Amino acid sequence: LAHYAAKIGDTKQLAIINERLNWVADVMLAPNGMYYHACNSREDVCTYHWTRAMGWYAMAMVDVMEVLPECYIEERKAALKLFADGMLKYQDESGLWANLADQPVTATNRLEVSGTAMMIYMMLKGVRKGWLNESYREPAIKAFNAIVNTKLHDNVLEDIYLKASANNTNKKIELPPNIPAVEYDFRTLKKSDLSLSEQVEMYKNAKETRKNIKTSKRENRTKNEFNR
Repeated sequence: LAHYAAKIGDTKQLAIINERLNWVADVMLAPNGMYYHACNSREDVCTYHWTRAMGWYAMAMVDVMEVLPECYIEERKAALKLFADGMLKYQDESGLWANLADQPVTATNRLEVSGTAMMIYMMLKGVRKGWLNESYREPAIKAFNAIVNTKLHDNVLEDIYLKASANNTNKKIELPPNIPAVEYDFRTLKKSDLSLSEQVEMYKNAKETRKNIKTSKRENRTKNEFNR
């Protein structure tokens, strides 16, 4: 919707989209910098921090920022940094995030692929676009490498939650067993592809930078030889 509004020059719709992002931050942002899973109102909030649910919002944030007018970008950058910092507080030492990000890793609350892939996308795109500084690149790459090295076996991605259900009235959450094969959740293929696409962009930019440096050095050598 944001990209279509930008394409047709609908600044009113873009303003509404920015307002909606502000509403989510105002109502659903927890003190730890992460977002609550869901809400019906400010007073009726499901207080779990489900990594994949937050991942959908993380991807939306950076994709919308691509087309928002410049007048909104500084507040969006601040919101993005606050959220990225909140997620990094709970990044496991392996590089991955657990299904419930702020809860201990257990046999049921396992380190999860789909949500982690979305965080990689958010951080690498944020760095590439200049909305996050370079310090966010390293944890994102660490997460990507963790997926490849620990969750990809025989071309199958493992530890992808199909679903989780929460009842905030009695403070219980049901975590079904992990689905061990990617074909059960094709959405993860897209998330992994997007996180990989940001890796490709990073390497393309690095290659272009090296090329420009080489060109600059060659031009300087030519100029020095000419001056002699």
